[in-house]
Amino acid sequence: MPFADEVIAAVEAQRARTRILAMVDTLKYLAKGGRVSALSAGVSELLQVKLLIELKDGVITPIDRVRTRGRGLERLLAEAHKTPTPLKLFSILTTSGEQSKDILATQQSLANMGPMRPEDSTLVTPIIGAHIGPLGIGVVMVSV
Repeated sequence: MPFADEVIAAVEAQRARTRILAMVDTLKYLAKGGRVSALSAGVSELLQVKLLIELKDGVITPIDRVRTRGRGLERLLAEAHKTPTPLKLFSILTTSGEQSKDILATQQSLANMGPMRPEDSTLVTPIIGAHIGPLGIGVVMVSV
């Protein structure tokens, strides 16, 4: 099965060059899925806490928790700018239409880091969207 080995090697190489950053707008859906406690989700909802996470090498790690969506987006972009360039960039979101202002700000902020492909944002899969919930936003960065 030399072809299968080549495919596995290509996927592993791509995974090592890929970094995904995302902002979870509400912890309510993570609580429904059992990922966080209902108490944490309730307090976070009350205080407008946004969770910033990173997916790198198959591991999800929290980066930060900030209050308000605006600060969350600023922190997400600041973390993205720490990634070495050149990159291929992809913006991702969990619902279409509602975050157009945030997506535009994201694309403008990251424009000097590399091309955004495709130029429109990509919706995440329903399974990921069910955990993150509506208004989730992120960026995928692939080193070239």
